[in-house]
Amino acid sequence: MTNNRTIPSEIFSFFSIAKSNSLLVKGAPGTGKTIFSLQCINELKEKTSGIYFSTRVDAKSLYEHFPWIKEQIPPERVIDATRSIAPKERDLAYVINYSSLPDFLKGLYSIVHKISQQQTPLIIVDSIDALAANVKMPIEETCSRLVNFAESMNSQMIIVTERYDTSAIDYIVDGIIKLERRFIENRLLRRMRIEKLRGTEIRNPTYYFTLQNGKFQYFKKLPTYYLIDGSYEYAHHPPIKDSEDTKFFDSGKFSFGTEAMDEVFGGVRRGSLILFEVDDKMTMEDVITVTFSIVENFLTQKRYVLMSPSEHLHPDFLFKLLNKLVGEEVTSKYFKYLDKILQYVEQGNDIIKTQRKRILKCLTDAINKLKVEHGNPLSLVYLFIDTLESIADVNGVFRVLSSIAAKTKRDDDLCIALKLVSGRKGDEYYRKIADVVIKLFTLNGITFLYGIKPATKLYNVNVDLTLPHPKLILIPVV
Repeated sequence: MTNNRTIPSEIFSFFSIAKSNSLLVKGAPGTGKTIFSLQCINELKEKTSGIYFSTRVDAKSLYEHFPWIKEQIPPERVIDATRSIAPKERDLAYVINYSSLPDFLKGLYSIVHKISQQQTPLIIVDSIDALAANVKMPIEETCSRLVNFAESMNSQMIIVTERYDTSAIDYIVDGIIKLERRFIENRLLRRMRIEKLRGTEIRNPTYYFTLQNGKFQYFKKLPTYYLIDGSYEYAHHPPIKDSEDTKFFDSGKFSFGTEAMDEVFGGVRRGSLILFEVDDKMTMEDVITVTFSIVENFLTQKRYVLMSPSEHLHPDFLFKLLNKLVGEEVTSKYFKYLDKILQYVEQGNDIIKTQRKRILKCLTDAINKLKVEHGNPLSLVYLFIDTLESIADVNGVFRVLSSIAAKTKRDDDLCIALKLVSGRKGDEYYRKIADVVIKLFTLNGITFLYGIKPATKLYNVNVDLTLPHPKLILIPVV
């Protein structure tokens, strides 16, 4: 991920194209309005100097909660209005004692004028609702006077409000964004909607974000191009060892093959069936990015991986990828691909009932053969449920999967099963036999996952491509 910007490019451009743009930030309490506004100052530090007027938090609390902002907004540029005209600690914040809007603007002028000699001021008014109440003026008039003041001083301005619906102040400002809190299966999701940015093209009106570590960070699309882009050279990745004399082995677990998944799920108990419920809008490249770390980890430890085919995953692509990840020698020796099943996929309903059972039985036969020929080694079975269901009925697939799950448990192996689902609707049928259930889906092209069994919070999925080997990243939505 080469783009390290934490606010959307549209917002960055909006404040870069003009010297006196005003942005209205809407949202209910707890949606991240203050953090987003502070993040804008941090992101635009090369172009602007921040001034923070607050009726929400005093200066001391501001630095306690957001220590990273002190460098961009030193105490002399924090206007603490949390206790109105009461005495302030002057070493913590600049004080404007005001009882009317003209008094407030006069005090603000003295700060802005000094800064504007060197850099464009970016003023945060947090919030306009409280300011209007303090000066006993309608919020529309207060907003209009603030915007006019910013224009006359060639200053940028962010105006925070808890008014969510359309109102008269929407027509006064140059830009509007809304911050929202939603819940997916009782898991927090944060969303930004860009409604207006005068003079700026809005390429993407919806962003999802987190407030992790007290900072605003929007989520970027999963860069799966690296899977097929020949310019990305893989360095072979040492495994996360989970054999004898490791913390995983001692706790009876396998590693997921990536630190991010291990941190969230604590590894996976040996003998488990992992069910991935995958949004049918996701590409196979997305799915591979999330699930193949465990395949790679098995192969690099010279364990066998047996995979059933998928009509969405071409064998040539699969083998080319594995050769990059672990090398041709390891792939040819330890990776077993049941390509025989592919010939039955196109026949679909033309396959007679007795033949369906025989085709499914070849799965268990292949596992048994592997055990006999190689002395019962540790192995991973990776199955695409939807491909199997195109050959046989659901009940037949369920019985075979149950049998494989039972054998996996006896032999302390591991089984991964992928099931495509529509949107985020679950499939209770297969969950019955799964030890771990992970939901994988996209929203507006952004990839997310969460654990159903065990239950986890919502995570954004991404990949760090600045390293010699792709590294999976999970960013919690908080």
